[in-house]
Amino acid sequence: DDLYISEDELKRWERDEFVFNKEISTSKKTSPFKIALAGHSYVINDSYASLGIKNMLLAENVEIITSEQLPRSVIEYQMSKLDFNMYFRYEREILGTVMHFLENETVDGILQLIVFSCGPDSIGGEMASRFSRRNQNVPLLQLTLDELSSEAGIRTRLEAFLDLIERRKKLKESEILCQ
Repeated sequence: DDLYISEDELKRWERDEFVFNKEISTSKKTSPFKIALAGHSYVINDSYASLGIKNMLLAENVEIITSEQLPRSVIEYQMSKLDFNMYFRYEREILGTVMHFLENETVDGILQLIVFSCGPDSIGGEMASRFSRRNQNVPLLQLTLDELSSEAGIRTRLEAFLDLIERRKKLKESEILCQ
């Protein structure tokens, strides 16, 4: 019995899946911020495993785009740019999402959830970090979630990340006005 989740939990997960896997919009600015949320779907869609990150973002009126919303062709196009074959399917999805949004700059920031600091997650996280250093127009926050993570610590980092995005947007707007 311990291996099964309750029907209520399943319905909540399915509802979250429905809400967060709608078609992505290509236009920017329907809410104050648009954030790409990259990570394993079993973490993103589970408020316990993710420490409620989606709810925290929604409370700030942030528009969320998940890895699952990108067409496979977009991810595979990004993966074709690598000079090696990343074997792990989900790591391909996560890294392809990060690479896509770093390249096309249609989001204000990227939040990558990492659950294992070893194995495939560590490889994908390191690669995403390297690509982010090459293209610094879109900030990347990588959060490693483990048994020592706390909701308060995650909330503090998220708030700082959103503050950084807000300052960057204001700076860009003031640069445009000065031209």
